[in-house]
Amino acid sequence: MDTPRITFVTTGETGDAARASLLEPILAAWPGPSAPAVVEASIDALVAPDGAAPTGPFLVVGGDDLSRAVVAVLADALKGRDEAALVLVPEASSALRAYQGDGVAVESHGADAGVLAAMLYGMCARDGAVTRLRDELNAARATHGGLTGEVARLHEELNLAAMVQREFLPGELPSRPCVDLGVLFRPAAYVSGDIYDISWLDDRRLLFALADAVGHGVPAALLTMVIQRALVVARATGMSAHPAQTMAYLNRALSSACASGQRFATGVVGVLDCETGVARVSVAGHPPPMVFTDGRVERIETNGPLLGVFDQLEFGEAELTLPIGSTLLLYSDGFELAFPGSTREVDTEAYVEHLEAFGSRTMEAGCVAPALHDLAELVDQQRGSLHQRDDLSALAIRRTAVASEVGPRIEVAAA
Repeated sequence: MDTPRITFVTTGETGDAARASLLEPILAAWPGPSAPAVVEASIDALVAPDGAAPTGPFLVVGGDDLSRAVVAVLADALKGRDEAALVLVPEASSALRAYQGDGVAVESHGADAGVLAAMLYGMCARDGAVTRLRDELNAARATHGGLTGEVARLHEELNLAAMVQREFLPGELPSRPCVDLGVLFRPAAYVSGDIYDISWLDDRRLLFALADAVGHGVPAALLTMVIQRALVVARATGMSAHPAQTMAYLNRALSSACASGQRFATGVVGVLDCETGVARVSVAGHPPPMVFTDGRVERIETNGPLLGVFDQLEFGEAELTLPIGSTLLLYSDGFELAFPGSTREVDTEAYVEHLEAFGSRTMEAGCVAPALHDLAELVDQQRGSLHQRDDLSALAIRRTAVASEVGPRIEVAAA
């Protein structure tokens, strides 16, 4: 280590006698290659506020006037600054030794000078290590403070991103007496890679869509913005009345936005005629929609390609009929990961059973809201639900009446 330095502190009654009888023998017995430099200070200076007090290690020599109370105050002041000190008193009683620890030692005047020198030498070595640790701790605190501020900033930005994404989703489901609508939207993180849309094309035709961008988090959420914008254009140009054409347009929009070909999405687009109950559906690599009718479950299987891989692709349509009282359910593939099995990490069939139970609950309740509520609670009960592995979305459409029988009057239900 560098040339050591100690601060020599005496009380009013010790003075020069302490230097001759204690300090000089200690310096003569110093075990290092060179004796330490000595700085003198008063005992009052040791308990001065931080920044004004001298630095250690300290050799404190007291006479009979160094009371137990003074030793206690001195020990607390040094420990609070992580300073080391050797306190010498005429008689190191057990009561005074009780104040030693954390770098403060109490010995008697008559202790061996070589032992006292070794103790101070160790304190000098400790002082350098403590100084380095203090500097590292201060640097760590500064870094931690910066990281805390950065995390808080990112948290605020992601919360804002989540609010923006929510604003692009239907704030209220545009329900009418001829249909009952419900949605379950559960991002895995702040923002979601899932997006849905539902709106009326006219008094009898209902447009519905659900898409799932690959992955989750911010990259997937940015893709949903491309999908949402394309849906707006399709609706404005009248293309939305034809699900296959809408899907082809979504594919071109995603292919153009993701030129690398490493980002893609799946989706379902459809139009329901609430007068006849006929629905035309186009699916692009998405889990098949389910239709629940009188206790029966039908999965609408189609073979449409993924969105965003190749720009010049054609998509087909499936046609189905929703009788009064039947329910169409669209859902994202996050449900496949939401229900872990007992022996495998993921039970890929369990989610089908739970979705079928959703259909039964819908028939029993006569509406979709209680069934979606039960489904959400079931997801919350699963192992690992606090760290959801993927985004979850479900859009339910239950046909309740013929459109012309109830008229075009709009009743808005909360999402």
